[in-house]
Amino acid sequence: MGWLIVGTALVLLLSIALAVDLRDRKRGGRPVAHFGGARLDAVLREADMGERLADRHMSF
Repeated sequence: MGWLIVGTALVLLLSIALAVDLRDRKRGGRPVAHFGGARLDAVLREADMGERLADRHMSF
């Protein structure tokens, strides 16, 4: 039963990816900023701040 749920989720994700790819091709292949245009350095900075916060709370 679990494989049915996983398979359905996989097919759904692949269908969404195909729809997005076809939409982008129709636009002429213009790149679209994913995740709201989040820059990698901003994402890494946020992750680093989260780790430091977690370390501070874990040290008793």
